[in-house]
Order: sequence, then structure tokens, then C-alpha cells
Amino acid sequence: MILDVCSSTNDVAISLAIEGKGHGTWVSAKKQEQGRGRRGARWLSVEGNLFLSIILEVPKEELLSWLPLTVAVAVHDSIKKSFSKLDVEIKWPNDLWLTRKKLCGILCERVRGKEGIIVAGIGANIASSPEELNDVSVDIASVLSLSREEALVLVDRLRLVIVDS
Repeated sequence: MILDVCSSTNDVAISLAIEGKGHGTWVSAKKQEQGRGRRGARWLSVEGNLFLSIILEVPKEELLSWLPLTVAVAVHDSIKKSFSKLDVEIKWPNDLWLTRKKLCGILCERVRGKEGIIVAGIGANIASSPEELNDVSVDIASVLSLSREEALVLVDRLRLVIVDS
């Protein structure tokens, strides 16, 4: 499901999980109004970037602590599959970096009342990064000199690659 706007894709995915939607259900938005990161940190959601949340069923409790890193590896591999020349690095435990700046953040949240159900949220700077964070964040479009239109096509392509992985 792709929404034009929502508060947070994680909020929508959590609601879907509570309603009974299962493993692999995903939601994406063109714009988020209340994106968040770990420990409640605000995630600045610049339009034209990738905001995606996936419902995951984790069968064993001991696997939960590894989930953010597992999702980071999947997103890393998806970006590398699309752009092998990008030197994307995983920054433990839940970020991807490019040119020593933050490219992507991952937030995994348990769904209350649903044993073993987690929502993994992915926020990736594709078309642009927040101006006020230029010192610490980066986007793929600026590194590859892509137009906004090319970056928006990339968002759609990456969404499909990530969901399929």
C-alpha cells in the first residue's frame, strides 16, 4: 500500500498488524508528518524520500535483538544491487551511511498484544536530505547527480527491491 501522506508508516503498519494483517504486509508513503527514530527521536521526512514499513513475524524471541541489523543488511544489499558503485556502509545497529553521513535509518517496533510481530520501518534519503542536517546526512540523488524525477523513479525501484528481499 502506498499512501500520499500519513503520520508515520510505522503507525499505519502497527494498526494493520493489530487488525490482523500478517508477515510481509508493507506500507509506504510519499510524505510522513511525524516520522520517528530510535528512542523517540524525530525523523525529518523530506518528500521524495523512501518511507517504508513492513510487518514481520519473528518466531523466536532471541532473534529480536538482531532484527535491526538484519533489516539493515537487507536494505544495504538492495541499494548495492541497484547501485553497485555506491560505497554504502552499515553503521551498527540500525543506520546506513554513505560518504560518512547518514543515508538511512531503521526502526523496529513490537506490536503490543501480538506475540512475535514486529514492524520494521525504513527511512532513506533518496531525493534529498534535510537541509538543517546537511553536515550529518546525505542523499543518493546528490551523490549520483540525479534529477528529482530520476530520484523519484529510484524510490519506486528501491521500494520494490526491498519488499522482494
